[in-house]
Amino acid sequence: MTLRFHLLSLAFRAPGLADWERARPVLAGDMAWVPDEVLPSPPSMLPAAERRRTGPFIRLALETAAAAAREWGGDAEDLPVVFACYGGDLEVVHSICHALSLPDRPVSPVKFHNSVHNAVVGYWAIGMKSRQPATAISAGPHGFVNGLVEAALQALDSDRPVMYLCAEYPAPEPLAGHADHGGAAAFAMILATSAGRPIMLEEVDETHRLTPVPPGLQDLARLNAVTHAVPLLRALASPEPAEIVMQADSGVRWRFKVGDR
Repeated sequence: MTLRFHLLSLAFRAPGLADWERARPVLAGDMAWVPDEVLPSPPSMLPAAERRRTGPFIRLALETAAAAAREWGGDAEDLPVVFACYGGDLEVVHSICHALSLPDRPVSPVKFHNSVHNAVVGYWAIGMKSRQPATAISAGPHGFVNGLVEAALQALDSDRPVMYLCAEYPAPEPLAGHADHGGAAAFAMILATSAGRPIMLEEVDETHRLTPVPPGLQDLARLNAVTHAVPLLRALASPEPAEIVMQADSGVRWRFKVGDR
């Protein structure tokens, strides 16, 4: 399978990398990565009642999606959205499991509402007043590539721009030992069939070696499913053409050919 699409805009946030412009020199190897705490702000796109119900995971995802939409400059309410994550808001899942272990089982309705892994796209639709399709994928440690393939397929099938969003937030103990969450990160891109930076995505076999991560970025790449995409992020941070290979689920490998800017 070969998919050809174009990148219209992107946004990225991770510990010590507050936005894409500050991430680019680190990804290029021109600056050292110095991690710092990620503290996303309450999303101004939401009405006050919904804003109060959001936690850090949802706030980070919406903040990053909004940044990609601003860079694009189009009508964000018209964008279909594909969202991918490891398994939803694991802090909320932990809170519900803890409540269920107590005598009265005091599960918060807001926590229950936010526990579904498609809560992010629901809040996005509210904030944007959008009636466009939204897809949510829970795909473990290789969810980034799986979600991007889905978004590319939707853009090619509909011949219209699609937003791809992938976000992760650290899980508390004891879930932290059973999930690929070493830190917070989010990535959003808007892709279409033309008019932006060209990218080709092709399924390849295991004879194609996975693109290695430079030593200075290995700790960043190990944080979660978003930062596993450091090889692709490095290619996108450079204006030069690049070719990389990344893995999705079940050993499937995908080769990215990123055109020049």
